Amino acid sequence: MIDRNKHWPVRHWGGHWAIGHWPRLVAVVQPTISTDLRHSPAYILREHLVGAGVIGDISDVDFWPAYVCRLPAVEGNVVSIYDTTPVVHYRVHEDVYALHWGVQVILKSEDYETGLLKMEDVANECEGLEDASVSVSSALLYIIRTCAFTTGIIYVGLERRTGRRHIFSLNMLAVIDRII
Repeated sequence: MIDRNKHWPVRHWGGHWAIGHWPRLVAVVQPTISTDLRHSPAYILREHLVGAGVIGDISDVDFWPAYVCRLPAVEGNVVSIYDTTPVVHYRVHEDVYALHWGVQVILKSEDYETGLLKMEDVANECEGLEDASVSVSSALLYIIRTCAFTTGIIYVGLERRTGRRHIFSLNMLAVIDRII
């Protein structure tokens, strides 16, 4: 029985808001969260990285312009973020699951050291993500819960056509929710 005169703290555990003390849980309240995204996970991650100042917007050609799901033939240092295959992780309950979105970051750099350092900056920012809010438009808000790397930083090699720029890759799974 709930003592209505007693103040119950509200806490957040594993995607659920809980009223009461764990493990003596009184009630579980689902937040208004949806895994049905209105933007691609690559676009959401790019918006976060641009907002954090790690990479630049496509209009900023001097500071690592970042593109989503395409890599145009531009000169200089450039980043592109792609969507890859998501992974569905089932939980204890039948219909409750977590969808981990696949994301790949490709970076082309004019020299090896600069590219490696920039990719380490991207990796450090993604590794430290925990419930990061990302506003994509005035009406849409996403939360990047976490990013888990499926690979380390991979040096792919030099570009085939020109042989001038160095290519790096980083693959990860991201848990992203849309706030309704």
